[in-house]
Amino acid sequence: MRASRSGLLLLACSSTVLLGACASKIDPGPSISTINRERPDEAKLSIRQSEQIEANQELAIENYRKILELAPEGARRTEVMRRLADLQVQVGEVNPQFERQQELYGDEERIDSVNLYREILATNPDDPNNDRVLYQLARAYQNRGQEARAVEVLSRLAREYPQSRYASDGKFREAELLFRLKRYRQAEAAYRDVVDFGPDGQFFEQSQYKLGWSIFKQSRYMEAVEAFMPILERELAPGQTPFVESQAVAGVREKRRELVQDVLRVVSLSFAYSDGGASLKQFLNEQGGTRYEELLFADLGELYLEQQRYTDAAAAFKAYVDYEPLTLDAPTFQLKSIDALQVGGFLDLAMGAKEDYVQIYDPEADYWSQRGLAEAPFVVEALKENLNDVARYYHARAQRDGATEQAHQIAFEQAGRYYRRFIEIFPDDPAAPEMHTLLADTLYDRTLYQQAADEYTNAAYNYPPHPRAADAGYGAVDSYHKWAELQPPEQRPEAILVAVDAARRFADRFGEHPEAPRVLTRAAEDLYDLGELEPAAEVAQRVVDTQPRPDARLRRSSWQVLGLARFDQQRFTDAESAFKQVLQLTPPDDGERRQITRDQIASAIYKQAEVARDQGRPDDAVVQFLRIGQEMPDSSIRATAQFDAAAVLIASEQWDRAIDVLLDFRSTFPADERQADITRKLAAVYLASDQPTRAAAEFARIAGDASESEDARQQAALRSAELYDENGALAAAGQAYASYLAGFAVPFDESIEIRQRLIEIYEEIERPSEVTFWRRELVRSNASAGAQQTDRSRYLAAQSSLVLAESALRDFESIKLTLPLQASLSRKRAAMDRALAAYQDAAQSGVAEIATEATHKVGSIYLTLSRDLMASQRPSGLSPLELEQYELLLEEQAFPIEEQAIDLFETNVARMDQGVYNAWVQRSIEALAEIVPARYAKQENYELPINAIR
Repeated sequence: MRASRSGLLLLACSSTVLLGACASKIDPGPSISTINRERPDEAKLSIRQSEQIEANQELAIENYRKILELAPEGARRTEVMRRLADLQVQVGEVNPQFERQQELYGDEERIDSVNLYREILATNPDDPNNDRVLYQLARAYQNRGQEARAVEVLSRLAREYPQSRYASDGKFREAELLFRLKRYRQAEAAYRDVVDFGPDGQFFEQSQYKLGWSIFKQSRYMEAVEAFMPILERELAPGQTPFVESQAVAGVREKRRELVQDVLRVVSLSFAYSDGGASLKQFLNEQGGTRYEELLFADLGELYLEQQRYTDAAAAFKAYVDYEPLTLDAPTFQLKSIDALQVGGFLDLAMGAKEDYVQIYDPEADYWSQRGLAEAPFVVEALKENLNDVARYYHARAQRDGATEQAHQIAFEQAGRYYRRFIEIFPDDPAAPEMHTLLADTLYDRTLYQQAADEYTNAAYNYPPHPRAADAGYGAVDSYHKWAELQPPEQRPEAILVAVDAARRFADRFGEHPEAPRVLTRAAEDLYDLGELEPAAEVAQRVVDTQPRPDARLRRSSWQVLGLARFDQQRFTDAESAFKQVLQLTPPDDGERRQITRDQIASAIYKQAEVARDQGRPDDAVVQFLRIGQEMPDSSIRATAQFDAAAVLIASEQWDRAIDVLLDFRSTFPADERQADITRKLAAVYLASDQPTRAAAEFARIAGDASESEDARQQAALRSAELYDENGALAAAGQAYASYLAGFAVPFDESIEIRQRLIEIYEEIERPSEVTFWRRELVRSNASAGAQQTDRSRYLAAQSSLVLAESALRDFESIKLTLPLQASLSRKRAAMDRALAAYQDAAQSGVAEIATEATHKVGSIYLTLSRDLMASQRPSGLSPLELEQYELLLEEQAFPIEEQAIDLFETNVARMDQGVYNAWVQRSIEALAEIVPARYAKQENYELPINAIR
């Protein structure tokens, strides 16, 4: 009785526990936040464990076991077994080892929950409550870790008791176990069965959620999305869903927000595991769209961003633009696509997306067919930003090294197109002037210089003042210059004037710009080159007057233009001043440039001298000409200036000053090609100033100048000698005559006379050796003249021959015949032969006067030798007889010689028959009278022998 009461008490105490076990809530499954980014976490199932078991449950279990030991029968035993098993299941759910640690009670009986439930089923196979037993048996198997057996039992429950109140719970538990066992296809079917029980079922929403996951686990991603879509449709707030997830979830019931977030994530994963945005587009097209499609695209893109799959994220955002290109949100998605690429560092791709934005949302694009610009100001603002970015991107790309020229040109063209579009769309934007300047830059880089210049001009002058205005103005000037350089020669001057106008306009507007002086300097140079002298001078003057003073090189160039212009305007004094400023600004080490400038200064001075000369102011002209040498001694025209100064002095008959200038020229410029002119001018000036010998010296220089013609040299040589001769400079005259004869082909008659004059000059200055030399030269010249000989030449030659013979005669007469006679006689005969030869030349001259003298002198030589023999020294110690014999021998030798003398004298006398009679004939007669008195002492009735020496 006590035992029964205790059993009843146990049953009463455990009823609450059993009811709690049967009504335990089912976990809806894993949170999406716990799912791996690539695959959901498979380790976590949604089976919720039982509550903590109170201590009285263990006591109840002990009591029920004791009741079983009492071996109750029938329904009572079944009930005790059921209750004991239920309690053990409940404890086992808290302590999974509990069931496995049960001991056998009795010899063979096992009282663990599984065996208890199996016995109940076996004992009561037709009991209508077996559906509950099966449900609990499945729980017992699960507690023991025999999940597959649990699934079999739950399947039996659903099969045998489809209408059981445990069917839904059992099917859900079956699905959960199958999911845990990764038997996803079976789990899918189980979850679908639960869902099919209807939305009022306790596990409908959990099963709906886990159904999607089961399909997802089978990589059937699009089917999974279809399973998840009803959840989103139910949970998201009615109406158009914001595409920002936080805003969309904010409209969901608080307890369901996590569920919605998890569903959105798994949906995004499904599309990500498929083909990303393309698969989402296809899905929506097939489903006919949803009210939360923007959210799906946005979440897909955000998922990719979390995974750092930036290009996929960009593609997902762009997919929405392609899917709904005309919605108000489409530009935002395009911007999100751009941002994704930028965050990922795909700058070129990002720029491509920006370019897409620019094209899609251009005011002329289809997007604006449904709305005005004012309706979407953020789109317009982004358009402006992206236009700027795309234009600058292409501009930078065009300037990048390594690309082909064609690629550069294409990039410049693209950049220019976008700059121009920016200006067209946003003409009043503060950035428009800069865009205009950059547009001009691209045209410049494409060598479209005229177009570039026009755009630079627009940027510089057609906007209110802005930071790039001055640079644009300078670009216009530079572009016009480049354009002018490319024009044909006949059109270039007009183009250059356009550039000059641009330069002046630039300087007028932006005078403080650092390039203003440079621009004006070039304008001045261009104007000068075009012959616009006064405008060139005005612009150059503007540069040199600029304060603060420009760079020295610019001032130098401007002074140069000013000097050249004034020079060409014949304002030579101003030109000189300007050139001197150029010289002052030229670095000391720039020797070449300094020399050019010094020559320019000298030229300006020279022109001043020419003006004075042409105006009849010779003194001023000379001062200016000579000032070049004083101020610019290294000038290339110094020599010319000095030469012209001398010419002015000569023309004005200022002989002494002219001589000084000419002589200075000679010494200062020895290599000058006008040295010959200097010599001629000096000769003329010396003659004009009555300085003949100095003139003669200059003529001599002319004669020795190989650059002169042969005729001029010969005339100058003769004139030099004559001037010396005429003015008593005999030594110089002799040298000049000699040089004349030696250096030139002098006509024979003239040469004989000059030789004769040389004889006379040297006789006058008592230089006998030169006299003798020239007598011989005269004789030689005549002898070699042949048919050119004249009476005059023969006469002069014979005369010189006689003189030359006198010297030989004196040598002959000076030799005395002494002992030893043979030796002295040999010397005397040798002297005699020389004298005879000299007289022989004279005797053959054909001049009677010379021939008679020569013949007489030859006869005298023979007579002298004959008499000298007879008067020679006698050897000492001779006996009278020997002496007599010696005398006879001398006579034998002297007599024939005397006979020769007589023959010669007679030859001379015989010339009387030819009508020749002179002093030398008379002397020959007298000599004959002395030698042969018998024949010639009386002069009547005698006959002269004919034996003439001719």
